[in-house]
Amino acid sequence: MTKEDEKGGANRSFNRIIYNPQERPNITIGDHVFAVADISEKGLRLISDKKIKPDLKLKGKLTLLCGEALDVQGVIIWQEGSDFGLQFDNLLASDIILKEQRHILVSAL
Repeated sequence: MTKEDEKGGANRSFNRIIYNPQERPNITIGDHVFAVADISEKGLRLISDKKIKPDLKLKGKLTLLCGEALDVQGVIIWQEGSDFGLQFDNLLASDIILKEQRHILVSAL
């Protein structure tokens, strides 16, 4: 599997929300809060200045811009610089992703 495949190249089967760097949701893991650069039902890309080991299992609280706060868990499947790919153990409900998309669209008006 190439990095492009891992990061969701042309073969992506889930819609992805890519956040504006000035307004991003966050994920809290332990005592650390990380910015979320993008998200789909399958996983997210977080930004970290800390080292996170690939294959590390994580649990955290994901707080979306729409106000939803979700307990999530998954595994780090890739790293590139300060970007890390977290694949969820369970898919997020598509209605949560749709609610987040609607919130972003309405906020942009």
